Amino acid sequence: MPAPAPVPVPVPHDYGYVHADRASWPEGWDYTPRRSVNSSGGENEAVRVGTGEYWVFMEGLGTALDSNRGVAHVTAHGASNAYCTIRYTSRSWAGDGTGEPTAWTGVWLSLRCYKPDGAPTDAEFTASWANAEVADGRSGFAYLTTSQLNSHVPYEGYWYNSSGYGVKVSRVATGRYEVQLPGQGGGFDPGAQLGHVQVTAAHAAVDGRRCMVGSIRSAFDPVVVEVNCHAPDSGSPADSLFALTYVRKASLVRTDLAAYTRAQGRDDEHTDPQWTWDALGEPTSVTTGTGSDEGRYWVKTPMMERFDKGNVQVTALGSDARFCKVAKWSPDTGIEVRCFDHKGNPAQTPFLASYAE
Repeated sequence: MPAPAPVPVPVPHDYGYVHADRASWPEGWDYTPRRSVNSSGGENEAVRVGTGEYWVFMEGLGTALDSNRGVAHVTAHGASNAYCTIRYTSRSWAGDGTGEPTAWTGVWLSLRCYKPDGAPTDAEFTASWANAEVADGRSGFAYLTTSQLNSHVPYEGYWYNSSGYGVKVSRVATGRYEVQLPGQGGGFDPGAQLGHVQVTAAHAAVDGRRCMVGSIRSAFDPVVVEVNCHAPDSGSPADSLFALTYVRKASLVRTDLAAYTRAQGRDDEHTDPQWTWDALGEPTSVTTGTGSDEGRYWVKTPMMERFDKGNVQVTALGSDARFCKVAKWSPDTGIEVRCFDHKGNPAQTPFLASYAE
């Protein structure tokens, strides 16, 4: 008997993503990036504000006056050692002349890209945004954007937990945080799918601070994600705001066409099925570069036949201030990931990579 078709994942209230395949263009000019999707049917536009500074406008997303503010992620794209952060997100509005909004018209993402020492630099990037409204009582999707540098519960509207429970952020030490996501744990099944996390430095990252996933404890409840943030150049721990998304058997924007994996970053690379998932099945492989290809990885999944589209996000895994980016993705090569030490030198690094369509 054939296996039953996968049950589609409920689409969130809104989502969108872009791949800006240009690093530089005249300031103030906008263009529609390639591999661009907007769930409202509206346009996505990218504007270069200045060196290393960009706006992305996603028309028609988050338009309800009381809608959840959603979560954004960005990853630098290309062969350089640049990296990118979310400066902040906002919404464009229409009013009646009183100074108060009568409707939101779309979502703005403010992005900044940097050299490893924290100096602004132009860079290609891939960015995504998604929100959700009503919790469905199931595990598998949660996000937040922190609003303080200390222990806190993020502002209402800046977090979501599909289980219906809340979220909590604890500052453990300088630059080190623990995020608790109740209701998202895998239960007592030792073979349960453990999910996937992406994290992006946000808001306070105007000085180029970077964040990475330290660890993920999701076998039991609550899911606990350790986040480590660092200053550029020195690589020393530094407090930062950040955006985080946790998913299980879904994409980062909670669509059903998705793939993700957790790579060990070693020569003897292998994928763990509890941390790897592809909507089209198995297998997923990760090949590690050596010698002149140090710090390069190639992720191949059944989904790669669709890699002429979609969106990829990558996050380094660990505590040593290393960072990773997506060099490219295509049906021929899969997802190519490049990782660096805090100085920007190619380096073997564990990482988390996700694909959304």
